[in-house]
Amino acid sequence: MKYNETNYLNELKFGKELIETINFNNPTIDDLVKLKKFYKNINNLITYKVAVKGITWLKDCNFISNEEDWFNSINNSKGYDIHIPENEIIAEVKCNIPVKINKFGPNQQDGIIKDIKGLLSGKGKFENQTSNLKKFLFIYNTDGIENALKNLIAIKKFEHSNKTKIIKTSSEFNLNNVNVVIIK
Repeated sequence: MKYNETNYLNELKFGKELIETINFNNPTIDDLVKLKKFYKNINNLITYKVAVKGITWLKDCNFISNEEDWFNSINNSKGYDIHIPENEIIAEVKCNIPVKINKFGPNQQDGIIKDIKGLLSGKGKFENQTSNLKKFLFIYNTDGIENALKNLIAIKKFEHSNKTKIIKTSSEFNLNNVNVVIIK
């Protein structure tokens, strides 16, 4: 399923109405399930917006010529959040908020590591076919995110630390790495 900003914005309007009906002193299980669905839609909208900013970053850094053409690549069926075949680009988008200001929780670490491994090694149709692709991980800039990323890259269980680099400009790009771009 492709991201659709209009649908998510409509869900946010519904969520506002939903929140007004819940007794937060004693919510029912149904109320909590509705909130959980609403929360998932918020996460999807944040991911969509970070992906759009990632594509704009790619254009601003001259990796692509026109971002409008590539918004349809967000969350395509190839297994990556962004896939732009004409420019040989694959990317994942993360919106993790560190559980501690400078550190990701274990599940967050596992999810980020899994995405980095998928960018380096491939997945699905791209199994073992990503070496010549430009690989990016776009992550939303929240308090402590850069330090949390540096701490993650430095942990011993992360076998790809030497192929994962935080970059701030296109001149730091390396085809052999997952290039981590912090997006605001």
